[in-house]
Amino acid sequence: MVSEESHYEIGYARFPSAKDDMTWAINKILAAGGSRINKEAFLQGGSVSGAAGNTLGSTYLSAAGLAVLRTNADDYLLAKFGPHGGGHGHYDKLSISFFSHGYNLIQDYGTVGYELPQHEEYFKRTLSHTCLQLDYARQPESSGAPIAIATGYGAAQLIAVRTTAPLGGAGTYGRRALLLLGNDTDIQSNELPLLVDVVEAYNNSNMEGHTCDLFYHSEGTLQLTGSSLSSFSGSLGSDVSYSYWTNVQKGSTSTALQAVWSDTAEYCYYFESYDEGWSNVVIDSSRKKDGTHSGRWDQHTTRTYISVTPTHTDWSAMQSLSFWLYAEVANGAIITMTLTSENSTSDGWDYFVTTINIDFTGWKLFSYQRDQFGRARHPVGWSYITDVTFNANGWGHEALATTVLYIDAFYLFDSTGTKLQGDVRGMMLLSPQQSTEKDVFTASAPSVPTSLRHPVYMERQTAEHRFTHLVKPYTSTTQYITQFTVSGEVVSIKTPVADYALSFASDFDCFSGVISDHSSGDLISVFEYGCAEFTHPEAPHFDVATRATNANPNVVVKPVSSSDSSVTLSVLVTNAVDDSTKDPVELTVYLPAHDGLSYFSVKIGGKNADIVAEDTSGDVCSVTFVAPASDTFATLVVALSDHEQNAAAGVSARGWLQVLAVATCLVAARC
Repeated sequence: MVSEESHYEIGYARFPSAKDDMTWAINKILAAGGSRINKEAFLQGGSVSGAAGNTLGSTYLSAAGLAVLRTNADDYLLAKFGPHGGGHGHYDKLSISFFSHGYNLIQDYGTVGYELPQHEEYFKRTLSHTCLQLDYARQPESSGAPIAIATGYGAAQLIAVRTTAPLGGAGTYGRRALLLLGNDTDIQSNELPLLVDVVEAYNNSNMEGHTCDLFYHSEGTLQLTGSSLSSFSGSLGSDVSYSYWTNVQKGSTSTALQAVWSDTAEYCYYFESYDEGWSNVVIDSSRKKDGTHSGRWDQHTTRTYISVTPTHTDWSAMQSLSFWLYAEVANGAIITMTLTSENSTSDGWDYFVTTINIDFTGWKLFSYQRDQFGRARHPVGWSYITDVTFNANGWGHEALATTVLYIDAFYLFDSTGTKLQGDVRGMMLLSPQQSTEKDVFTASAPSVPTSLRHPVYMERQTAEHRFTHLVKPYTSTTQYITQFTVSGEVVSIKTPVADYALSFASDFDCFSGVISDHSSGDLISVFEYGCAEFTHPEAPHFDVATRATNANPNVVVKPVSSSDSSVTLSVLVTNAVDDSTKDPVELTVYLPAHDGLSYFSVKIGGKNADIVAEDTSGDVCSVTFVAPASDTFATLVVALSDHEQNAAAGVSARGWLQVLAVATCLVAARC
């Protein structure tokens, strides 16, 4: 963003409706050490002082079919489900992009030139996106619609979307629910954000015989644990896009899996990928000093500079730096290298500086000690470097059109001559244990430009099963997830800071959840989307009360789904255990009477719970059981005639009974 500051000044002036967004961007640039010292700011810019624009919120762009969730830590999640886009459209409904911790965890790679075969055969097709594919073939032209969108800062934000046209397979549609758990006033932790991603195909008749592929694309080195992989040389499918994958590995498992894409947030630059962030540099394989690519810088009269914003701004450990330049012609051009270290207490631009004379051809190594750089005005120092720029003009020199340079191997060294290394960063994807086996694949996939590759992960299973994953930023220092399990429609996540019990209704039309403190068990947040607004003309009035036998219970009852034949209620119980002693207490669930009610059954941790009393004879049916104080799952089964319904209930540390799903009642019954 820093290198493109002038464009935001133009946007600020020309698009009044987007002024808050442009102000937000300019403030971010200034906070990163950027400057408004340019002609666009002078001629067109306005004041960006004050709080306006400092925070960019979540948004839903209905005409485009895009939904964006943003946190107050500058994370964002994008879901795409809009119109196809005609000849420019990609077959990527329900695809996502995810940005966090200053890094593209999941990205859309765009496309190449339209005249290249890769455009039609790969980059437009489903396989190149992080989305769902049915029966080994790209999606057809389709559109989508939101099921639920809940935005705003807080513990949880939601996007649930569906396709409005079949993905194939005799009327089979797709839908995706994305729950973004971020920082709020009650929970601040490096474990966040967490993204719960639930994807499924659905059909109103029969899902048997269909196969689903789900793809995840990210950058770095991919490591998979939980399943052994072996080289796969068979056919992945008939779609031409599969042929662009190389180094395919395959495994099959029902166990929990962990996939980690990681690389190092370097002090150094290798010019192997555009992800390093250099502006006006073309990644090129025709010249290279180290690795397989370098950065080409030409057209100096229009591209008058190349620059990068360092990932690490503290260069205090750096004693020297070096880089290689390749010059096609020795034309005597003067390149000025600046290292910005802006000082808010002084006027003007503060930086370190040196000059380079292009009086050579071929490769040449440039190496500098810290004290060899000059100073302009009053730079803060080597502990604060916010921009590295090579300038073709200025400082009394003119850019020469004949200059063509390649740059490679930009390294920083400490006092011992050791290359400085940064922190490992990337993305972690967790896949829970499940009852059925699935196939997993890893491969090398094309990036843009196509000379670059990135790792892709794919899961393949029969279409009647959901895909549920947890996505989060990855660092090498600490990993925060201690448990990730799925039982029915309930997802349980445990971290050293907080426990999450999340319920996803079968049609994605209702979501509820409870967040509690991991150490104390204290309630942090209860949330639900869509539940309170639910009504169904054929549904009976289902008046359910749930209460603990101890004093001052806090009970919330919400309907979670409905069809012509059934109603399901979710009961959130936040005081099932005496908070002072943490001892188990008796919990009673009341249901309106029904002649066909045959029995109650409560299972905790897979074993029958201690039922204290039950009554199915009066106007109100009830069951009383001992609520657990341990960290486990409970399942309440209420049988109506011969119809049993199971639903999971999450029980967090210290005995908080979090999500208790109460049985299904038949619409025909007088419930």
